[in-house]
Amino acid sequence: GLHRVRGAGQNRDRRGTTPYVITGWMVVVAAVGALTFEFGGVSNDQRQAQLATNRAAVAAAGNLMRAEGVAVAAVSDARLAPNTEMTVVRGRYRNDPMLPKEERFQPDPVNANAAKVTVRAEAPLHVGRLFTGTPSYSILAEATATNAAFGAIAINGRTLAPQ
Repeated sequence: GLHRVRGAGQNRDRRGTTPYVITGWMVVVAAVGALTFEFGGVSNDQRQAQLATNRAAVAAAGNLMRAEGVAVAAVSDARLAPNTEMTVVRGRYRNDPMLPKEERFQPDPVNANAAKVTVRAEAPLHVGRLFTGTPSYSILAEATATNAAFGAIAINGRTLAPQ
């Protein structure tokens, strides 16, 4: 009679591969979870830096003569990285929609009506450094606030104010 010849690898026992497959998937799930957790931390650091920068800009615009000191005090309770650098620039802000956004604020410490605050920090990476090759992620936050002066004139008990 005719006999069928089987290939060398067709009749292997595959019962021992299950633990390896499960272990491989567990490693993948743990890596994705760790990256997700780290991305959330970096996003939170960026959000905290932006909130602190907004607070500092409003405080600096409210007291332009002491803008730097007021801005530092405004962010003293924020949880920013210890290597955070903050820059405060006093200047003129023109709310002209015809101007590009980048040109509306011009540094001018003498005739200042606004303050621009820039915060730079480095958020540490733990798992992400395996993929990026760098130990930290750069965070940049900017905010500009203006001190809008409003005038009013009282005539016969009625107040006139610009709209």
